[in-house]
Amino acid sequence: MASPITRRRAICIMAAAAGLPLLDLRGRAEAAVAAVTWRGRALGAPATLILNLESQADAAGLVDRVVAGLRGWRGCSVCTSAIPRSPS
Repeated sequence: MASPITRRRAICIMAAAAGLPLLDLRGRAEAAVAAVTWRGRALGAPATLILNLESQADAAGLVDRVVAGLRGWRGCSVCTSAIPRSPS
C-alpha cells in the first residue's frame, strides 16, 4: 500500500510546479565560462565543489579560500586543486 503524501512533500511539489513558467524551454542554456572544480576529501568524506562564476579567476580564488579553510579541519586532504572544467 502506498504511503500518503506528507505535507512537506506536497509543498515541495507545489513549489516545483510554481517555478515551471520561469524555465526557458526554447533552447539549451550554456555557461559563458567553464566551471572551476575542486575534488578532495572534507571531514573524511569525498567532496566536490563546482563553481560557475563570470570570472574563472574569481571562482578559483574562492575555491582556494574554501580549501584553505578546510585544511584546518581534521580528516581533510586535497586530492586535486581547482581545475577548469569545460562546459557540458
